[in-house]
Amino acid sequence: MRKDKDVRKPGNVMIRISAACFGLALLTACQAAQNNEQVEKTQIQSTLLENTMAVMPEKILSNNTCASGAKNRWAVNAAEYAQLFAQLRGGMLSSPAPQPPLVDFSRYGVLLIAMGQQRTGGYGITLSAQPLVSQGDVAILQIEWQEPSPDMMVIQMLSSPCLLVKVPRGSYSRIQVVDQRNQIRAEVTTR
Repeated sequence: MRKDKDVRKPGNVMIRISAACFGLALLTACQAAQNNEQVEKTQIQSTLLENTMAVMPEKILSNNTCASGAKNRWAVNAAEYAQLFAQLRGGMLSSPAPQPPLVDFSRYGVLLIAMGQQRTGGYGITLSAQPLVSQGDVAILQIEWQEPSPDMMVIQMLSSPCLLVKVPRGSYSRIQVVDQRNQIRAEVTTR
């Protein structure tokens, strides 16, 4: 056994304890820096939210066989809403036709987003899990816009995807519907 490598010597133990303390101090300093960075991010996000309004829209109904002439529209009362709901259900066969879910139009409006007539299946619109963000007079509504890839096998039938969304009213005068690639797919006025 070599005497110069003996870990039980008091000097070697002190070196190991010192190294462990240094490592712990370094780890604590890194954690504190990370916490400070997180606090700064939270403060920036809070400042951004003070200047914007973020609320969650709600899906009322989606359909892949919407009436072929359906257009992007904003409804602010029960009569307009019933008309939009009927357009959304245009291709559905059911008797009796269901009534649209109730909406408090003093607090909400209803937005119909229509993709238009497509020559095949594989198309669709879904509501993103992102909140509606309002900045000034424009509100941004995030959606997922699905289109089949060119090499995808799809059913050969006409489709007309659309989505009906309940949106909290705000001080905005326009709603931009933006897809997952930040492409504006629709824009409607709310006044």
